[in-house]
Amino acid sequence: MKNIKQSWYTGRLLWINLIFFTLQLVSTNIYAQNSNTLIDSIQARINRQLETYPQEKIYVHNDKPLYVTGENIWFRIHLVNALSHRHNTTSLYVYGELIDPIGNVVDSVKIIRRNGIYTGHFKIDEELADAVYTMSFYTKYMKNLGEDYFFKRNIIVGGGLSNLCHIEPTFQYENDKIEINLNFIETQSNKTFVPEELRIRNKKGQLQEYHTDPNGLLSLDYPSSKDNPLTHIYLEYKFDKKIRKQYIQVPSISQDYDIQILPEGGNLLKDITSRVAFKAVDSNGLGEDVTLAVINEKGDTI
Repeated sequence: MKNIKQSWYTGRLLWINLIFFTLQLVSTNIYAQNSNTLIDSIQARINRQLETYPQEKIYVHNDKPLYVTGENIWFRIHLVNALSHRHNTTSLYVYGELIDPIGNVVDSVKIIRRNGIYTGHFKIDEELADAVYTMSFYTKYMKNLGEDYFFKRNIIVGGGLSNLCHIEPTFQYENDKIEINLNFIETQSNKTFVPEELRIRNKKGQLQEYHTDPNGLLSLDYPSSKDNPLTHIYLEYKFDKKIRKQYIQVPSISQDYDIQILPEGGNLLKDITSRVAFKAVDSNGLGEDVTLAVINEKGDTI
């Protein structure tokens, strides 16, 4: 009798386990189906968003990084779909701008796609000042998203006098004022010279005459603050009976800097040696020396 009861109990227990296992299997399958449905739904919404508001990417090849005034900047544009990286884009035209150091557009182009290729050029005017210029390319769709989506690249433009003479600037900051010293140097002899003529653009956009001391040194004082920084000086001076036009970049007085933390996988594993990269740049876009520390939730440096 005892064996019969035990056998009945054991069989009932097996049935209960079997039912529980079956229910668990069914619920897992339903969860997996729901999970797949959710993923498919999210993917479908993303695809509809990209179809309605397509995102595009641009990459540009230009023929060289340094140009002389009067030359052309030749380039080829690659316009692709941002998701597939294929040339199945909506835009037919790409717009390009050549921008001077203070934000003025000195040349602009509208390039149409021909045989799947965008090619064109900027014309560098012979009267253009020596400086670092920015090439900017975008489509109308990209313009709706903001300039962060534009393709940009800096190039150097120099005139015929750029190899014969140059300016060595120094900067001193004091409160909201900046003192700028300009030394005019003849490149071949590395000696200072006194320009025959010298004009500097003031805040009103007018060219004002200046004179260096007998040693070819000019000292200038400008107001400059974080809210109203001085970024560039435009000047014209005569050397060897020719006029050179030039922009001089003024370093920022801001002490702000930007740090990007770049963990390899986004998270770190406990008890595993990991390497975390970081990038630190100052307000001028140059590398900055910084010291970083890893701190836990209790504020302890580890």
